[in-house]
Amino acid sequence: MIIKIALIGNGNLAFHLAKRLKETGNPIAGLVVRDKKNAGEFEALLNSNAVITTQKDLSLFNWDIVLLAVSDSAIPQIVREYKLPQNATVLHCAGSRSIGVFQGTDIEKYGVLYPLQTFSKGKHVQFENIPIYIEGSSANVENEIRQFGESLSPNVSVLNSEQRLKLHMAAVIACNFSNALYSVAQSQLNEIGLNFEVLAALVSETTEKAIAIGPDKAQTGPAARKDQEVIDKHLEVLESRPEIKSIYQQLTNLIGNSHKDD
Repeated sequence: MIIKIALIGNGNLAFHLAKRLKETGNPIAGLVVRDKKNAGEFEALLNSNAVITTQKDLSLFNWDIVLLAVSDSAIPQIVREYKLPQNATVLHCAGSRSIGVFQGTDIEKYGVLYPLQTFSKGKHVQFENIPIYIEGSSANVENEIRQFGESLSPNVSVLNSEQRLKLHMAAVIACNFSNALYSVAQSQLNEIGLNFEVLAALVSETTEKAIAIGPDKAQTGPAARKDQEVIDKHLEVLESRPEIKSIYQQLTNLIGNSHKDD
């Protein structure tokens, strides 16, 4: 069944949601942005009759679902300041923001649709492989969100706000923190004329092994085997970068403390 979906936002998540909705034959009917100049890359993804608007009074639009694909911190302002269609189900897509952000507003049907993935406009993702976590303001709304979520991915589960916050924190540690360390590794490689691609097989094997046997069993390296001689050599290399040296030492301690009996 074709439903009318509007998207508020023009960032990475909004872009990939728009792509996926077009792939499923349900291109978005409305795009709400702060500046229409930022909507150009979305035009090929929209319904032929789609509305692109910067207005905050959206109450007269006949939309079934409104997706708030904006930063977690922007959601409270939007639900307070925007007038949304009364009959629409309004969903935010944030991991850290509670469903309670909608309470005390005029929005009657609301919930959460949180795709657990990292999104960048320059990198295609297989949306059908992404787990989606949902929450609804009522059982009926939650069922509606589930049906919509399953049109995007077959992997849809219910998770309350407290659980979703912990999931989001785990995702930040596993994804964002790891990627920051990749950047540190890249800077070390650049010093000896190598690029990050030389670590591709290692990074892939580490991730695959952690998933296959669990991160604790997959842990290797000098910290896990208590090889202080190697650790000291690495710390010496990092002498000129005290902030990275401190992170190295803290992570070494974390690994060592979690493998005391190994």
